[in-house]
Amino acid sequence: PLNDEEISLLKEYLEAGGKLFLSSAYLLVNPTESAKRFAQNYLGIKDWQDNHYAVRYVFGTDHPASLGIGKRKVSLVNYYPLHPRNVALTPVSSAQVIFKNLWDNPVMIQYSPDSRYGVIFSSFGIEHFDRAIMLSGLFKNLFNSFLYQGGEPFVYSISPYFSRSRNPRLTLTISGYNLK
Repeated sequence: PLNDEEISLLKEYLEAGGKLFLSSAYLLVNPTESAKRFAQNYLGIKDWQDNHYAVRYVFGTDHPASLGIGKRKVSLVNYYPLHPRNVALTPVSSAQVIFKNLWDNPVMIQYSPDSRYGVIFSSFGIEHFDRAIMLSGLFKNLFNSFLYQGGEPFVYSISPYFSRSRNPRLTLTISGYNLK
């Protein structure tokens, strides 16, 4: 989950016109008050429901990023002590649904209030998509939902922390396009 300082930085970034792709299976699981307000005020989420069910399959909608993508399996990876799951979202009316779960609940949405900023939020870890969907161009389609901005590509490095890390010194570096 995001702490208050991280949430504050994300708010400032979005208020300055930023674009955010946020994939978090646990942001809305027992959220802090600041995480609740962030989700409701910035992510286009009216409400959510965590029924503690595991992520198994998601279904594409008529959103351009998932158009033509039918039922897709999400690989289960158990991050002890939490099991993988998605949270059913109730988006605001202006948000677009990209993927739904087995129970027809939205689990990935796109939100852009008055074109001030843009957010794609996934309530499950998109890194668990099966390899075929990655190769099908889904990520390219998701990023194409935003407009590219010129300049140097962004580079973001994180050192993952897991209760049972396979390699505690692992650092993940992600690079890609700047989005406007």
